[in-house]
Amino acid sequence: MKKIENYIAKNINEYNDLYNKSISNPENFWSEIASTFSWRNKWTKTLEYDFNKPEFKWFLNGKLNITENCLDRHLQSNPNKTAILFEPNDPNEAAQKISYKELHRRVCIFANVLKNKSIKKGDRVCIYMPMVPELTVAVLACARIGAVHSVVFAGFSATALAARINDSECKILLTADGSFRGSKVIDLKSIVDKALIDCSSIKSTIVLKRIGSKIKMNINESWWHEEIKNVSDYCIAEEMDSEDMLFILYTSGSTGKPKGMVHSCGGYMVYSSYTFLNVFQYNSNDIYWCTADIGWITGHSYIVYGPLLSGATSVMFEGVPSYPDFSRFWNIVEKHKITQCILSSVKETREDYIQKLKKIPFFIVLDSSIKVPFKNLYSTPSTLGIDRIALAAAAVSLYPQKNTLIIDAGTCITYDFVNLKGEYLGGAISPGIDIRYQSLHHYTSKLPKLIKSEAHNLIGTSTSEAIHSGVINGVIHEIEGVIRQYELDFHHLTIVLTGGDTKFLFKQLKNSIFANQNFLLNGLNKILTFNNQ
Repeated sequence: MKKIENYIAKNINEYNDLYNKSISNPENFWSEIASTFSWRNKWTKTLEYDFNKPEFKWFLNGKLNITENCLDRHLQSNPNKTAILFEPNDPNEAAQKISYKELHRRVCIFANVLKNKSIKKGDRVCIYMPMVPELTVAVLACARIGAVHSVVFAGFSATALAARINDSECKILLTADGSFRGSKVIDLKSIVDKALIDCSSIKSTIVLKRIGSKIKMNINESWWHEEIKNVSDYCIAEEMDSEDMLFILYTSGSTGKPKGMVHSCGGYMVYSSYTFLNVFQYNSNDIYWCTADIGWITGHSYIVYGPLLSGATSVMFEGVPSYPDFSRFWNIVEKHKITQCILSSVKETREDYIQKLKKIPFFIVLDSSIKVPFKNLYSTPSTLGIDRIALAAAAVSLYPQKNTLIIDAGTCITYDFVNLKGEYLGGAISPGIDIRYQSLHHYTSKLPKLIKSEAHNLIGTSTSEAIHSGVINGVIHEIEGVIRQYELDFHHLTIVLTGGDTKFLFKQLKNSIFANQNFLLNGLNKILTFNNQ
């Protein structure tokens, strides 16, 4: 079997080589990556697509189970390696180290619990749980038996939970009595009870005891710790087709009704592992920490599947960065010996925090003096914002030898340009959408304070509509005008849209743009690895 390490870029030259291979012959490139995983039966065709539908199918007729790649294959080489390092909300509660062997055992046990509840391949399972190890166990147990998991972020309301359950027609709900979030104790069970009033598809509910509260258990509800008592710790993984559904994850609903996004087994497995290893440059002895929540796609890919597929040790944190105080993140880094970290903050950072972080084997502070992978031609480099430095680094990393315009739409809208020689020339800074709304309200006493809206007819027939038209159309035309000017001056221009307003603006802009909300993170990682060579 080929080793995936052979396809991880260690420097910019290797990155360029791999990138060129991926675009010149994508089927062959991804076929080679996929060959580094365990398959029951190899695929007959790597890729089939139709841009008109749109429809993409990866590794057609390939047979596998993703949990065999997350767990089973590591049992032979490194069964006692820590898979999950769980840090509870309360710093006084003991952390947990869960090995790959132990995680495999727990997953098999709970998979058998689900089977006892008549859950089978293709059935939908809703998971509404706090950030505890059992959440990962539940996800993998579903994948083990071919059930489709649908994780709902445990901060969502009963209405939001019910809508997602009903849309995906879930048969069983996995939840907890409650959750800890900083100084707050959240009664998840009461939220579940309200949601299930309108959820006829749910036949049973399993409740994890986390906060230890006294709760009313209704008919067809049972405790997690009771269910796992009398089942086997052996469970054969269900054979899945590469294009079988792995999970459904819903969009946030910020632009309309939440949409269930389906991810299939084979393609997602290959891509989540490969991006984890390349983006984070994981080494076998690293202690890795993604601070997201499993309720979001970042958590699915870079807390659960990506790290486990790669045999990584990763930290799973239940709490929030401000509890019991704002040093919590730094204390966790120190406690668990997290091996790589970069500090990037537009605010002044306390010196005692920096001293703690310096205990990390490799730690850098991102400022204007840091070594960067591009030539900085800004006339006042000491005044260049660190966010813009990171964006320029991402440009030369992801689009080498290309003229690249990065548009970061957040509090401000920044325009930053890196030419094909890898030179950062500068750009522009403009007020962001929210600032424009706030300014109109603040400096004109009779104008109302509004928030951004997609309703922006050119001719506003009311004061509110006129403000929306002026702000949104103004921003869109500004961005399109800037792009046109750059296209006149620089041929073969690559345009990247990033920042908090990416999703809002992307579908309204007519230019050929790459939308990447993680572009700044790509840049931070590039700077980190560039300084650690």
